[in-house]
Amino acid sequence: MTAGPKPQPCPSWCTGQDVLPGNPLDGFHHWGPATTIELTHTERTDQADVLTAGLCAFVPSLDGAPRPARVELSVNKHIAFELTPAEARQLAGILLDLSTVAEAAGP
Repeated sequence: MTAGPKPQPCPSWCTGQDVLPGNPLDGFHHWGPATTIELTHTERTDQADVLTAGLCAFVPSLDGAPRPARVELSVNKHIAFELTPAEARQLAGILLDLSTVAEAAGP
């Protein structure tokens, strides 16, 4: 058994299912558990998309420390967006405001 470099300990929210790079100088991500929401469509009632949200933190190398955690959003696992905590709070506020207006508008 070959002992290779060991990454820094995972953040408390990490699932521990890190995919470590083959090269110790390459980076990788810590991943937290994902939450999913099935998105429905008004016209395409037979189809749904899946919005996934979770925490991630990039680690630049096996012996490096993780960068600050970010909130990652993606739809159908395509084009992930990483938001800082402040950006995630701003987006949450915008979505709450929009949902209040949409509910008040009625059907």
